[in-house]
Amino acid sequence: MRGGVRWLPPAKNSTRPPWRSCRRRWPRPRLPVARGQNLPGRSTMPRPLRNMLAALMALGLSGCMSTVEVAPQPRASIPASGQTQVVSAANAAALNSLRAQYGLPGLRPDATLGRVADGHARDMIANGFFGHVSSNGNSIVERTRAQGYAFCHVAENLAMGQRTFDTVLQHWMTSPSHRSNLLHREVTGFGLVRGPGNLWVLVLGRPGC
Repeated sequence: MRGGVRWLPPAKNSTRPPWRSCRRRWPRPRLPVARGQNLPGRSTMPRPLRNMLAALMALGLSGCMSTVEVAPQPRASIPASGQTQVVSAANAAALNSLRAQYGLPGLRPDATLGRVADGHARDMIANGFFGHVSSNGNSIVERTRAQGYAFCHVAENLAMGQRTFDTVLQHWMTSPSHRSNLLHREVTGFGLVRGPGNLWVLVLGRPGC
């Protein structure tokens, strides 16, 4: 089963949007199903893959990148009030320490990417959803461009429920799509915010090539 966002140039004369929605509105949970099937719960996916998807749904994880497929959205409940906060320098150091373990350069905090992350966190809080598509239908690509960030690469990881960023990183590293975003060689900057209900939004990017 495939789910999430794949950002590709539209075909000639095509009226279809170049991305597919990876957002789910609650409360309408959907179980994994094999391609071409309509009945929930009847999947021909290998058991290890089904187990991994179930674990991700329980953890409250979600990842998006302009060229990377992502895991299905879990059901979530976000408090309707509260403020987001920019994460501490210690959390930024934890992200760069993780990348250093794989021989990758550190990432610089980027104010524009921080605004992208903060804006999406506030949107999810205000409108009670958890996903990569904004309440107005914008994707991470459109949200980033709207902030004036001309990028070569952009990615977004979401999580909810984990009390510490170290725990968030541990969970993201167990998911191929989240791990790919964290360890992407081309990104150079990031924005990271935390919202009420332990909502985490990480946006990674590289400005115009």
